[in-house]
Amino acid sequence: MPLPILNLLLGVLRLRCPICLEGKVFRGLLATRRRCEHCGYYFSRESGYFLGSVYFGYGATLFVVLAAWLVTAYVFRLESDIFVLAILIATAVAFPLWFFRYSRMLWMGLDLYLNPPVKEDFAER
Repeated sequence: MPLPILNLLLGVLRLRCPICLEGKVFRGLLATRRRCEHCGYYFSRESGYFLGSVYFGYGATLFVVLAAWLVTAYVFRLESDIFVLAILIATAVAFPLWFFRYSRMLWMGLDLYLNPPVKEDFAER
């Protein structure tokens, strides 16, 4: 039975374990915890588990950079191509660093929705 979609969304937004909504998923800006300190769920189901989160990060970054270009070019009507390019490069570097944790959470939420957790996901490894 799939997990309730509301739990998954709340887990993503709050950066908490999507199973119990209590445990923190990240230790720092980029470091993912091995398992939930509250329910014991292992966040990384297998080696390379979070590789799919790159797709979320890439797509979101592409969308944000495109939106930044539209805003700078058509809303603010900036004439300097170098200034517009500098804004786009800064956006393309800063946004993925901020969005990294959310892309991992989106990947985990999608995976948990499609493949609900089993007892082995909580067992000591």
